[in-house]
Amino acid sequence: MRFLFFIFCFVAMHVSGYGQQRQLSGKVTGETGKPVAHIAVLLKNGESRILAFAYTDVNGYYRIPVADTMDLYNAGVEISNLQYHVSKQLLQPDKDVYDFNLSDKVISLPEVKAMNRPVTRVGDTTAYNVNFFARDEDRNIGEVIARLPGLSIGEDGMIYFNDKPISDLYIDGDNLMAGRYQIATKAINKNMIKSIEVIQHHQAVKVLKDRVMSDNVVINLVLKDENSTHLSGQAMLGAGLPAQWEGVANTMMFNRKFKMLNTLKGNNSGVDYSGESTQFGAASILETEGNTRPSPLLSAGTVGDPDIPRSNYFINRSGAATANILFNTKNEWQWRLNFLGHLDRNKLAYTGFVENYFQNDTIRYSEIQNAIRKKNAISTVLSVRANRTKYLFDNVLRVNFNKDRNNSQMDLNGLGFGQQLRGNVTDITNTLAWIPASRKGVWGFNWYVNYYNSPQTLAVDEGLNADVLNEGKTFNGILQTASIPTWFSHASITYRPSKSTVNAALQAGLMNEQQDLNSLLLLQQVNNVFTEYTHDPGNALGWRRSRIYLNSSYYLTKKNWQVSLSVPANWQSIRYMQQEYKLDEGINRFFVNPTAKLKVSVAAEDHIELSLNHTNNLGNIAGVYRGAILSSYRNLQANDAELQERSSSGAKLNYHFQRSITMFFLNGEVKYNRVKANSILSGIITDNVQRTILLPYENDQSSFSAYGGGSKYIFSLKTKVSMGLLFQKNWYDQFLNGERLPFVNNTIQLTGGMDAKFWNRLTFAYNGFAVWSDSRLSSKSSQGSPLASKALRLTQRVTLGYSPVKSLFLTVKGWETYNQRPGLRNIHYVFVDANLRYKMVKWKTDFEMDLTNLGNIRRYEYFSLLSNRFAANSFNIRGRMAMLKATFFF
Repeated sequence: MRFLFFIFCFVAMHVSGYGQQRQLSGKVTGETGKPVAHIAVLLKNGESRILAFAYTDVNGYYRIPVADTMDLYNAGVEISNLQYHVSKQLLQPDKDVYDFNLSDKVISLPEVKAMNRPVTRVGDTTAYNVNFFARDEDRNIGEVIARLPGLSIGEDGMIYFNDKPISDLYIDGDNLMAGRYQIATKAINKNMIKSIEVIQHHQAVKVLKDRVMSDNVVINLVLKDENSTHLSGQAMLGAGLPAQWEGVANTMMFNRKFKMLNTLKGNNSGVDYSGESTQFGAASILETEGNTRPSPLLSAGTVGDPDIPRSNYFINRSGAATANILFNTKNEWQWRLNFLGHLDRNKLAYTGFVENYFQNDTIRYSEIQNAIRKKNAISTVLSVRANRTKYLFDNVLRVNFNKDRNNSQMDLNGLGFGQQLRGNVTDITNTLAWIPASRKGVWGFNWYVNYYNSPQTLAVDEGLNADVLNEGKTFNGILQTASIPTWFSHASITYRPSKSTVNAALQAGLMNEQQDLNSLLLLQQVNNVFTEYTHDPGNALGWRRSRIYLNSSYYLTKKNWQVSLSVPANWQSIRYMQQEYKLDEGINRFFVNPTAKLKVSVAAEDHIELSLNHTNNLGNIAGVYRGAILSSYRNLQANDAELQERSSSGAKLNYHFQRSITMFFLNGEVKYNRVKANSILSGIITDNVQRTILLPYENDQSSFSAYGGGSKYIFSLKTKVSMGLLFQKNWYDQFLNGERLPFVNNTIQLTGGMDAKFWNRLTFAYNGFAVWSDSRLSSKSSQGSPLASKALRLTQRVTLGYSPVKSLFLTVKGWETYNQRPGLRNIHYVFVDANLRYKMVKWKTDFEMDLTNLGNIRRYEYFSLLSNRFAANSFNIRGRMAMLKATFFF
């Protein structure tokens, strides 16, 4: 691994002999002074041969890279278009900016019939004609996007391009949704959109365009009428049995200056709105800023959600409201407001049976839970931005408040009790970026500040595990409190010189993190007096971390290859202390975390990419607290190790094949990663309680994966087909009941899909995946061990649609799951739903009837297998339902 890094360093140091490309740029406007978008600007030599060309963006700007080897004698920049008179400017020495003001040309053409191509590609932008790919039964633009080859939409609404998550979704060039684009794809009518653009290598900051390499992919929804002032939307009301209701109201307006999308929703019919609060890309923002936000310390200790469509088991009463407003001023300033409010109350009832396998023992326990979960959330984003070719100013303020309540009635191994989990989240962030350009280079100033706190309280109304918690004495209840208020700041300055043989950047930054972990475990004695847990005084741990870093990065492009190298060096200083344990530790470390990437283009749209990385890091406050925390009713956690130090090395090889016009996409990837740490998590499991502690032992984990997938659109059949194959292998150790157990997990996953329409009346869609998994000890003694197990899971979804007349649609959906594990009975379920919809065009209204779970399945079981732990769970789910809905469009 180090040898490969030296190779990349050698390449980066020896590229100074290569010349720099010249760049021509300018702005194109019409007679009225408005920018002319998507028009070709040609660079021609003295013999009128085209040497290079570019297209103007939505603001009329263009950039043409010019190689040093080009013969520019008598060359000029020219615009020739049917709508405008030809305009040409000869190149002049020491001048690289050529602006054009075009005059309109009136011509007479014979009557022709316009034939729009379904797919067009210009540079890194591929545009899909919505009219070609949309169907009469489509309700929103998201259904069209999901049908395009190379694109897919996950269950959470995240969009993928060739199996890579997109960075964001724009509406006519503007980022209205601030990462929550899943709301827009469900609300925007397909009739409002002219084309769907997939923009690869997108650089959102204009001043960094052609200066900073970007692998980002964004989707841009191009409006049919970018000057519309028409308020549009929809209103839906539905009611059904048993006692079901749903209501939705959306309003939207999109034009160049003003964009708005507002929603109001409510239901008790199994529709979950919590996913709308997910900001796609937020995790990567935290990682980029270095904000190691602590995870919640307490939980209800409940099982995860069942692996079936959420609408089948989500017994709820929910409401949500969003407001998204964006305003562009004449002087290129942009103001944006995003608001989201969410209310939810849902029930979960399950019965679980768990087996924990050891070399010479098996520990089993059973539990029953009936939970009522409530959540209130408010999120607000205020943004002001000026994104110009000479500078960027961007300030974003995010304010999030969450309130969670979980009330559960439990039964653990025949002992009944109740528990209440309370949690509140305050999350306030401000991000400021100022990037001005000068003749000598581009400076960047960034400041990120975050306050985060999520205090929690867990109350149990029964004295559980008296031998562990109360020295064997009977007691009445437990109260655990925990919080980690956190202040984090990250300030950095970056310089990118203009005149350099390679694109280079130097960045210096300072990070500060201040946290205080406070927890207290109280026991309610038989006299109803609360006393502290006697084995330790709890936690009042102070934590301070400072990081100073210097990062030098280099990027070079030559013909069909690109190489990039980043060498960040950082110094970390950590101090954590608690007087009760006489704990006062200080740690100083110097790390170098290099990354390198080599990208070779093997065709116009195909490339092979190799990336390498090595990272050193230190743990966080969650790994050094000494006092015991009852993280759930059956899990007691503490630590007995020094601060964890981790090093990670990884390599990834990716092949990307793309034929945009014929709509054929392939993607292959091989990846290996190895992590070394100086501590390992140890668990001690008994019939009623699990104690977890971090121990000072070396810990080595490795993973390997190989993936291949692709999709193709068959124009003659108007059909999309897709397929993927994944293999994963993981090696890791676990300490369980005093034994160190080396595990190996293998997973093979096969996926396939098809979406077709026949005879303009019949539609067919299929999605399926099969997963084979096994878990065993890596030693030879694993043969015949209870720790070795295998499982098979098969899931299939089929949708059949039939339209006997233009305005009537009948849809039947089937969902099948099959689970197999040696030694257990097979589990097999089939769910069937039906929908009948009639479009009354004159009234601009759709009438529909929904029938769900026609088989009236009211209980669902599934198995889960992880290392040495097997769980069999049974859930109460929704039975048969019927709803009538009316949707009015305006």
